[in-house]
Amino acid sequence: GVDPAGVHVAGRLPDLYLPVSDYTVTPVLAWWEIPGPVRAVDPAEVARVVRVPIRDLADPISRFQVRVPDGHRMPAFRVEGLFVWGFTGILLSTLLRLAGWEREWDTTREEVLPALILDTGPGNNS
Repeated sequence: GVDPAGVHVAGRLPDLYLPVSDYTVTPVLAWWEIPGPVRAVDPAEVARVVRVPIRDLADPISRFQVRVPDGHRMPAFRVEGLFVWGFTGILLSTLLRLAGWEREWDTTREEVLPALILDTGPGNNS
């Protein structure tokens, strides 16, 4: 839902393998030079769009691991009243690390995946 006219591609991030879906995704990093309105294009994939400061994502208190029903552990965040996990959590964690913005955080801290998320079905993962 971002107008591509105001976006400049900076490069590719390393491929991310998602064991839950058995997909490999190639994230693309871009600079949103001309911010404007943005919306979720597919409500089955994205519940809403929120701008969150990087300092909030990098704050160690915002970070933890979540265990999904199949037993996999993955990075997650609590920011702006959101529970961010799944592909979005993995991508944000990777970006913080690669950009050098990651601060030391307790990687052993684990939170339970909220039942509400489990009940909403596939696609509602962040």
